[in-house]
Amino acid sequence: MMEPSPHVDLLTPAAIRDLARGLDIRPTKTLGQNFVHDAGTVRRIVAAAGLAPGTHVLEVGPGLGSLTLALLEADMRVSAVEIDPKLATALPRTVETRCDRPENLRVVWADALTITGAGDLNERAGSAWEPPRALVANLPYNVSVPVLLGLIEAIPELETALVMVQREVAERLCAGPGSRTYGVPSAKLAWYGEARLAGNIGRSVFWPEPHVDSALVKFQRRPRYEASERFDTFSLIDQAFAQRRKTLRKALADLCGGADRAAAALESAGIDQRSRGEALGIDDFVRLARAARPGRVARASAGGKINLLLDVARPDERGYHPLRSLFCGLDLIETVTVTPRLGERVDVTTRCASKQIGDLAGLSTNDHLAVRAVRAALARCGRQAGFHLDVDKHVPVAGGMAGGSADAAAALRAAREAFDLDLSDDDLHEIARDLGADVAFGLVGGLALGLGYGDVVTPLGPAPTRTFVLAINERGLSTPEVFAAFDASGAGRAACEDALSPRWMQALADPDPSALGELVSNDLTDAALSLRPDLREIMRAGDDAGAVCTFVSGSGPTIVALARDDEHAAALARALAAAPGVAATVIATGPVVPGED
Repeated sequence: MMEPSPHVDLLTPAAIRDLARGLDIRPTKTLGQNFVHDAGTVRRIVAAAGLAPGTHVLEVGPGLGSLTLALLEADMRVSAVEIDPKLATALPRTVETRCDRPENLRVVWADALTITGAGDLNERAGSAWEPPRALVANLPYNVSVPVLLGLIEAIPELETALVMVQREVAERLCAGPGSRTYGVPSAKLAWYGEARLAGNIGRSVFWPEPHVDSALVKFQRRPRYEASERFDTFSLIDQAFAQRRKTLRKALADLCGGADRAAAALESAGIDQRSRGEALGIDDFVRLARAARPGRVARASAGGKINLLLDVARPDERGYHPLRSLFCGLDLIETVTVTPRLGERVDVTTRCASKQIGDLAGLSTNDHLAVRAVRAALARCGRQAGFHLDVDKHVPVAGGMAGGSADAAAALRAAREAFDLDLSDDDLHEIARDLGADVAFGLVGGLALGLGYGDVVTPLGPAPTRTFVLAINERGLSTPEVFAAFDASGAGRAACEDALSPRWMQALADPDPSALGELVSNDLTDAALSLRPDLREIMRAGDDAGAVCTFVSGSGPTIVALARDDEHAAALARALAAAPGVAATVIATGPVVPGED
């Protein structure tokens, strides 16, 4: 048996004024506040949205609650985003007194322009609802276009929208190529789907009565293009309409790197270079973006590492420490996708496989080693370009396992392909050595000997696979501080050997990990433990659980335990997870050479 619809008392003009008076609310143009007070109008809006009962609806700018109550009356679940703190606080109380199912509403006090996705909406609301499927709103007229486009982009689960906006804006949103009102909003909305006018709204249904006419826009999402094409397409749209009277050849010259390049892209896309932006539909802009893009999307991978051997000499005249390092690449793989862009804008999206990976929120774009890697590769070929990096991380952050260096190594390979750069493997290795000590190993992976400052890398060929358990620490450990403590102790070697002994080579080839366990060493261990004596407890936990050996990874703070086999690794992981200060444990295997995608 179907549950009856909720009982709701919609707001009347008198109720609207009473609520506003009680809250000492004076509608402001700054926030675009014009409250609908006509029950027939809000019911008409809900009917035009054409949604099934139970649909999760996103409403922006609910104000005093006229449309909110109409949505609840139609048995919708509503997430209402309100920027005004007074209105956001009052709305739940209004709904509780006028609706017998107030639990179908949640109010989010936020600026809708800052919502970054359905997860962000849940976090701000403090409750976990499924993503909204529809946007139904009387949008604040002063920000209606950026709110509509921003939410459609941020929440891909939004399949449809029914919004009330200023009549002139509605006409622009729904206009087609060649129309007098066709422009940036029309073309960008067409990227996401189809929009049409769904009726006019009279001025008399608002309080206070606005000085402009209003209209409804109905939108239906129809995905047709790759997300990676949006930036270039929107850049072309912005540039084409910024100088509407210029031909596309002239208007797009700066963005494309010159009028001749713009002309070549237009010709390749089958577009008359004498055309103007208003003549192009969204398909034309997408085709032009594909022709004008300064490269192609490319992806490459590199892995994190541990050091099975780390010999450290006293610093040289430049203050750097010569090393002998035995790198072992792990199956914790970083994947970097490079998407070339028109113009010079650069940004990075980082996705961490789990919370164990850590947090890169404070890392600026310019400080990202992968960004520096792509720029260095372009500069080597005398080029400059914009690009987007998508970094898929699996190496724990700040754990001494070279996750950032792996990102840079993967970015170098991907950039070479994305921009068709004339760079040999030797060229990439030279660039890698300038970027940082571990980047060169990221290009090689597997098992390798590192000399110099760790940047002269020699692959050692295949070796039996080992299983390691990584104890990820709750607190970081500064590499410069570890080296400073090392120098203060006077423990540095006079020089490092430039090869591995026969005993080492035999141990690496032996499937039994015991021989390897006897040789693993790290000159930085005492320095790291002097700064973080609590790490001894983690090492002791591994030893007590029968680890073949336990050691500090690089400069720490990650502690590594070598396991006999996979079953032993699971037991080690449980023992290490219970040790004080351990945030997480990760089971990894190596040596691994990641391939390109």
